[in-house]
Amino acid sequence: MNNKWLLLILWFILTAFNLNKAFHIDDTFHLEVAKWIAANPWKPMSGIVNWYDNPASISTFNQPPLYFYWIALVGEIFGYSEVSLHIFQSLFTFLALYFFYKICTIISPSKVGISLFFFAFCPALMINQNLMTDIPLLSLELAFLFFLIKINYRRKVINYTLAALALGTALLIKYSILPLLGVLIATALYERKYKYLFLGLIPVIMLGLWSVTNLFEFQKIHILNRPINHFSLVDFAKQIISFIACIGAVSPFSIAIYNGKFPYKIIEKASIITLIIFVLFCLLTYFEVIPENISSAVLNLSFFINGTALLIILGIEVITKFRENNTWKFPDKGDFVLITTFIFLTAFIVKYAPFISTRHILLLIPSILLICRGLIDKISQKIKILSLVSSGVLGILLSISDWEYADFYRQISKQISLPKGSNIWVAGHWGWQWYAKNIADGNIQQYSTDSSMVQKGDYIIQPAIATRQLLHKQVVLKEVKRLWLKPGFSTFFSGNHSASMYYSTPNKGPWNLCKHPVDSIIVSRVITGNP
Repeated sequence: MNNKWLLLILWFILTAFNLNKAFHIDDTFHLEVAKWIAANPWKPMSGIVNWYDNPASISTFNQPPLYFYWIALVGEIFGYSEVSLHIFQSLFTFLALYFFYKICTIISPSKVGISLFFFAFCPALMINQNLMTDIPLLSLELAFLFFLIKINYRRKVINYTLAALALGTALLIKYSILPLLGVLIATALYERKYKYLFLGLIPVIMLGLWSVTNLFEFQKIHILNRPINHFSLVDFAKQIISFIACIGAVSPFSIAIYNGKFPYKIIEKASIITLIIFVLFCLLTYFEVIPENISSAVLNLSFFINGTALLIILGIEVITKFRENNTWKFPDKGDFVLITTFIFLTAFIVKYAPFISTRHILLLIPSILLICRGLIDKISQKIKILSLVSSGVLGILLSISDWEYADFYRQISKQISLPKGSNIWVAGHWGWQWYAKNIADGNIQQYSTDSSMVQKGDYIIQPAIATRQLLHKQVVLKEVKRLWLKPGFSTFFSGNHSASMYYSTPNKGPWNLCKHPVDSIIVSRVITGNP
């Protein structure tokens, strides 16, 4: 198949999985900020959003607002519906696929198709489309890498400029892409193009101009006013464990890399046997022969082992590219850019990310695939088919499960019925916060811990698992009913363990095998309210 057609087919598949997906996790925050910006475009950081226990200024949250301006523009023209906004998000999915494809045509032209397939069906990419900042950020990262790697000596200054502009734009979406400034500088030094170092000022100036507007709006510089993690040694060790396990959990393409590194029949047979054992393991868990807690522990350990092995092989590949005929050398430019990108982003994520998530790992997947491209080139036809099927099936199953997870809050909100005229307080965040507006009866208000004057006889509706506001210490509730949807095979490959695909820990892998409901909604009557 022509690789351009493959790109379009993969884009269509990814878009289809996200098209009518319910708003999920951080989507609600982004929508509420976008609605504020639509009404107050000159004061993007001055709005108030309830995203923890109490309403807080947008300026106290992490992201700059460029992406939210785009959501506001699309929302005001086409409506704030799932379909219209996910079509908008799909444009960034296309750009991510396109620039990854273009990079492949430069550094790995013989295996564009298989690398593109592994990238597209990576669970971290499929699931994190939603309406969050991660896919736009990924597309700009890949645009940045493409312009740096692109070979065109007559237009080199233009390529560096475009890379710098892509980086500057990405910084106005999420500050965590800042390590790429180091990649830009390192690449100019690598090529001994010292006159291009000044182009690194482009993203700095863009960020600086944004910071100046902060001083006028709320008298602080946003990027300097964000909370900083202070990890203990134990916390840092947990962060590294979570990081490694998260890589292993979303890298089913590791089968191809292992067989490329060790192209022996015994490794090929071991891979086939491992996949058969995994299928049996899933069946035994589904039919409750293996308890879910044991199953989750085994899976999480396997994620860590897979991630460790993958990073070791990646390290060996990096060393190989720096060493040839027992002599140390610099690798070619494409590998240099990819290696520095992986190292700089990894260091930043492990040190500064408040937690590890598949969306953080997503920024590293292109570098992993492209640094290991030589290994993927070596695999047999049998392993090629096996790895493609494994990646595709796992990506699809996890995406379906996450679609159901998001849809739970959309569906359940329509099933809640209370006496007309009731005073209803809604607690809880993520997609539930957005869809709770669908509750038809009564006077609905969003709950906040310190300022909501809850009275006896009021109702409070909240999720059992999704993050929610703490109730005021004097509020006493009596549960009236609890609503949930029956789980099935579509939610069995689950990232629903307290949104584990979006927040994992050493004890909570990004996904597991689970037959429990994704969440439940608790309707309670207030027995004792605030004084």
